[in-house]
Amino acid sequence: MKKSFISILLTILLFSCSNAVHDFIPPQDKEIISFRLKTDKMEDIPSAEYKNGKNIMLTVPANTDISKMIPVVKVSDGAAVIPITLEYLSAAFPSMDLLTFAVKLQEAFSSGNLKEWLFEFIRQNPDFNVPSLTLPIDFSQTVNFLVISGQATTRLYQVNVQKKVLPKTMATTIQEELLIRILIQCVR
Repeated sequence: MKKSFISILLTILLFSCSNAVHDFIPPQDKEIISFRLKTDKMEDIPSAEYKNGKNIMLTVPANTDISKMIPVVKVSDGAAVIPITLEYLSAAFPSMDLLTFAVKLQEAFSSGNLKEWLFEFIRQNPDFNVPSLTLPIDFSQTVNFLVISGQATTRLYQVNVQKKVLPKTMATTIQEELLIRILIQCVR
């Protein structure tokens, strides 16, 4: 009877410990779950999001100034995100020499050793921190976002923003047609 009680107690203890240990292991997910944009005045920008693997495409209204947008990014639990821009990298590594950093980053990116180099660089910079997403970013070109999981695995996303093309009005079409006719007559 005493052995049965100890066996049951050990079994309960074993299962409860495995859950406790599991809770201490950080998650390895490194996904961007959602991606939105705000203006530099923190106004929401309506957009259509298209995600294909590591590529995210946002379509915003035609009159949107995409040169000063603030990203609103939701990532997997336990993960962190860093935009790969000069401003955000300066915030993440406040005491780094920007020129040396840029050269080494380009070398690591070109050689395919970005992950290894990044984690070594983080280890060498004790003042590293993950900056909050409050600085405006120019999205007129592709912007890379690095997601780091709780287990230090990474995924690099490319984000592109395009403006919605407005349909031509009837007046514009008539003006273009008139201009073409005038040009044809001038050539004859």
